[in-house]
Amino acid sequence: MSKDGAFQWVHVHTGQGGEKAFALDANTAGDSFFCGYMTKDFDFGDGVVKSKGGADIFVASRDKNNNLNWGWTVGDKGSEGADACIENQGKIYVTG
Repeated sequence: MSKDGAFQWVHVHTGQGGEKAFALDANTAGDSFFCGYMTKDFDFGDGVVKSKGGADIFVASRDKNNNLNWGWTVGDKGSEGADACIENQGKIYVTG
């Protein structure tokens, strides 16, 4: 959504099942940031990321035109969860 509430874009990230986003935030430049978990292989839009087992954390960012800025995952054979927020200076805090 734009600042005045107009719809701008939508993007569906695909995986093999068990993906869930828990947090969404944006900065003043219009970049969006989202995080959650994945239980199978996952595609941010630039190639498939392999699951390490259990529920792995993912964090990704898209620009105001829906281009992928970056995406990363962290995990092991166990299960992890995630939440994130953006602060005014552009730092991203992830918990899990």
